[in-house]
Amino acid sequence: MRIINAYYGPTVLDSIERKLSQGRGDRFDVGVGYARNLTGEVFERFGKALKSWLELDQGREFRLFIGDHRHPMDTPAQSKEKIETCTRVVAALSNYAPSVQERMEVVFLPRLHAKFYSMWSRGEPNDCLEWVIIGSSNLTDAALKEQNIELDIYLEAKDRPIQTIQQTLLAVIGSAYRDGDSWGELHDKIDELTAKTRWENDKLRSVAEWDAEMEAECQAEERREAEKQARLDSDRRLGITGSN
Repeated sequence: MRIINAYYGPTVLDSIERKLSQGRGDRFDVGVGYARNLTGEVFERFGKALKSWLELDQGREFRLFIGDHRHPMDTPAQSKEKIETCTRVVAALSNYAPSVQERMEVVFLPRLHAKFYSMWSRGEPNDCLEWVIIGSSNLTDAALKEQNIELDIYLEAKDRPIQTIQQTLLAVIGSAYRDGDSWGELHDKIDELTAKTRWENDKLRSVAEWDAEMEAECQAEERREAEKQARLDSDRRLGITGSN
């Protein structure tokens, strides 16, 4: 267990990169009040680490919970700005790689202000917490690189406190998942921003599936020819002529 802070130790981004590179876990749950201004070096580092982790196992998932801070009293301009703030980074991550797009689920939750970065392994009766960062850091440049004075607690599976909090944290995340929105206006905006990449990924997937089918057919034909030749060779050894 350790504290992550601008005055002490590695940054949140350093910690996330290192843990994702170790390749553990099945589901990466991230919850933030805001995901914005994630550009340049920080975006590339986070995106690359996430992509590499997802591609190690086809069954892995990434769930991103983001605060929806729109208010009924917002002006149209304020509402538009909040929608763009909520969706721009998400769309960029979705466009980053097919593995991210296909296995990222985004949940918008009104008034979400919590910040957590948690890795889970599937288990019975409950999932197990591999590591977690809980504190003040949103998914922003300033927070991930400790340009703000943040304060986060980092726990690994070997730390005793993680056993105390993991079931409560799992329940909190489960409640957020049930109460949040997995579709709606914000998702429509993400779809709009990712339409081209989704079309390209679908096309690449179709080509890959076609190539796989053709390869399988070629292999099947080779097996049939090999079996036919084996029968002919066997017939010659036995002195059998002609065909049936």
